[in-house]
Amino acid sequence: MSGFRRYECFVAVAETLHFRKAAEQVAMTQPALSQQIAALEKSLGAKLFDRDRRKVSLTKAGKVLLPAARGALAQLQAAEAEIKRLSAQEDNLLRIAFLEYLKVPHLSQILGDLMQKHTDIDVQMSELHSDAVVHALVARDIEVGVGFLPPDHPDLAARETMNGVWMAAIPEDHVLSEFAEIPLDRLAAESVITFARHLNPPLYDRCLRVMQTANPEARIAYHVSQPSTGPEYVRDGLGCFLHASYVLPDVPAGVTRRPVSGFDPISIGLIWRSDRKTKAVKAFLDVHKHWIAENV
Repeated sequence: MSGFRRYECFVAVAETLHFRKAAEQVAMTQPALSQQIAALEKSLGAKLFDRDRRKVSLTKAGKVLLPAARGALAQLQAAEAEIKRLSAQEDNLLRIAFLEYLKVPHLSQILGDLMQKHTDIDVQMSELHSDAVVHALVARDIEVGVGFLPPDHPDLAARETMNGVWMAAIPEDHVLSEFAEIPLDRLAAESVITFARHLNPPLYDRCLRVMQTANPEARIAYHVSQPSTGPEYVRDGLGCFLHASYVLPDVPAGVTRRPVSGFDPISIGLIWRSDRKTKAVKAFLDVHKHWIAENV
């Protein structure tokens, strides 16, 4: 047993002045309690109790030790209570990060259901760039993130929530509008507009690499941070806007869209740490799973 357990036994005997009652108080047998007191007296080199058949009393050493032992135990109990409170608070905390400029279908309804069913869960929402989502999960700054799959880290688990394909927004009278699906090498020969690299460096680099494989001369002529800016550039004759199908609900008059061949599909989903499935994370994933099964 730890030293604190010995002091707990000592305080129980000192307050009750009765070994049997003290043993009941600390939930142990009387012989075991006596052994703890004997071990404490041996470690201190002093007798703490005087006892005979009729009574138990504190020695001078025992009277000196009692207030200090009470204080130490009170501090330990307070620390244990605070740790339990923090643990419960952390267990009920769900910090979820969404991708900027991307609305994941049904997620707001699912979070609403979660908060109705689990009123003790503290939901905190934020928006991050895609590369920041993985960093935040690894650093334990969030519990769940929305990001591109698969996540590039061995400690992360994921569940797909949506997917898309690469599209090109082009002028309606552009020569590429003749294609139902634009060949990648033909698009790569055009002046290409796409998202700024800082929004998703891995996806940007992969996209450019695929384009340059199809056409070594391929380059990005213009970068946009807001998806809605891309079709405006197309309308103004600055090039063809390469984008994921889910970021652009529609295009302005005079602009049309076509899928682009040669790219792998894009997968987006919920990501969490496989070694950190707290009560809040488990509840969220469970509500998400059931909501999708019943409504989609």
